[in-house]
Amino acid sequence: MKKIFFDKLDGRNNKLLGIPMVVFVLIYVYTAFTDRDSNIHQISVILWLGFSAIFFGKQFFFKNYNGWNKKFITIKLNTFLSKYILFKDISSYTFENEILEIVRKDGRKFQWSLVNLRTNHLDKLEKILKANTIANKKL
Repeated sequence: MKKIFFDKLDGRNNKLLGIPMVVFVLIYVYTAFTDRDSNIHQISVILWLGFSAIFFGKQFFFKNYNGWNKKFITIKLNTFLSKYILFKDISSYTFENEILEIVRKDGRKFQWSLVNLRTNHLDKLEKILKANTIANKKL
């Protein structure tokens, strides 16, 4: 059974990864105006790009990826490309016959095959959808 990598985008780990990324880009911008030929300028751009590759490249590193925050979810299950869906746009979702189907309010449907994925990971994905979908929240 295959794993799904879950990434809470507004979680502590992403914030800890984002802080040095911002620091290195600020150092890079500052040294671009003061001393462009310095080693600090060159090192800061390398570290900034390295942290950016880790921060933004997670969904490309993992075959099965799920990233979410309060507003949207990014799902990539058994495919090369991921789908980005706002929680407020989801009208319904179903887990049937090893297929996840999400229907948006405009009628557009998205389907993912759930073959060979761990059941506990699928349960966690369902909890995320249930907790964040606007249709399920009580007003």
